Amino acid sequence: MPASFNVGGLPVAVYGLDSLSPVKPDQPTRDVAVAFLLHGRGQRSDDALMVRFAERLVAYSVQQRDKEGGAPSAAKDLVVVTFDQRNHGHRLVAKDRQLGWVEGTKRRAKERQEQGLEPHELDNPSHAADMMAMQTGTARDVSFLVDFLPAAVFPNDERNVVDWYCAGISLGGHATWLALAHDPRISLGVPIIGSPSTHTLLTHRASNLPPPAGPLPLSPPHFPRSLVRLFEREDPANVPLARWTGRKVLVLSGEDDALVNFVHGGSEEFVRRLRDDAEGVTVEAWVQPKTCVSSLLPVSFPPQVGSHTLSSTF
Repeated sequence: MPASFNVGGLPVAVYGLDSLSPVKPDQPTRDVAVAFLLHGRGQRSDDALMVRFAERLVAYSVQQRDKEGGAPSAAKDLVVVTFDQRNHGHRLVAKDRQLGWVEGTKRRAKERQEQGLEPHELDNPSHAADMMAMQTGTARDVSFLVDFLPAAVFPNDERNVVDWYCAGISLGGHATWLALAHDPRISLGVPIIGSPSTHTLLTHRASNLPPPAGPLPLSPPHFPRSLVRLFEREDPANVPLARWTGRKVLVLSGEDDALVNFVHGGSEEFVRRLRDDAEGVTVEAWVQPKTCVSSLLPVSFPPQVGSHTLSSTF
C-alpha cells in the first residue's frame, strides 16, 4: 500500500517506502530516485491501472537492486509518486471540461442523446485550451513536488533524492514531455502515447473531426491567438534543443493509435530532430505494431481519417 502525504495542500501517494534498503548507523544515507507517474485523461491516480503500474515499477527496482547484492554501487532505491491531475479525481470541478470536441464512445453517444445535443454540437468547445491547461498545470505540479516532496517524505533527511524521473499515459504523457522540457531536474522521461507538440496534435485532430461537427477551423474560438502563442512558447517541440542536453527519453506508442498517433501527434518528427540535431540526449522510441493503447483508457475519440505506415526506424 502506498503512503499518503499532503504536500502544500496537494495529496500524493508514495509507493516503495516500505521497500527501501535499510541504512546502518555507520553508513551514509542512501541515495534514492523518485519517479512521478501521471494518469490519463478521465482517469484518477488511484485507478487499478495506475496502482498496478506503480507497484510493478517498485517491484522491478527491488529485483534489480537485489540482483546486484545490495552493494553501495547497486541500483538506487526507487519510489513512485502519483497524484490527481487538474480537474481529475479529488480535484474535479467540471467533468465536461475533460472531454474532447466530440467524444466517440458509446457511453458518450447515449449521454449526448439524453442531453438533446444535435450531431453538430460540440461536447467541449474549449477542448484545446483545457487540454493544454491541464497538462501544463500537471507539469508545474511536478516541479512544485520536486521542490517540496523531500521535506514531506524524508523530514529527518533519511534519504537523499538524487534523481527525478517522470512517466505518464496519454494526458500524463503530454505532461511528461512538458516536465522534461521545462524542468532541468527531470533527467529521464517516459511519455506513453504522449505528444511533444500539443499544437500539432490538436490542429490535426480538429482538421480531421468528421462532419457534421467538423472539421473545425484552426482559428478562434477553438484556437485563440493567446492559446497559439502559448503553444509556441511552451510546447516541448518548440523549446531550444540545448535544453534537452543530458536527458534520457523513452517514447512508447501504439501503431494503431488514432487518438495520439505517433506521426500525427508530432512524436516521429521530434524524435528524429532529437536524434539528428540535439547533443547529449538519449532518445529511444518504440511503436508497438497492431496496438491501440488509447483503447485501454476510459476516453476515446473517432478514428482519424486515413492510414499511415510508420517508419521502421522508430
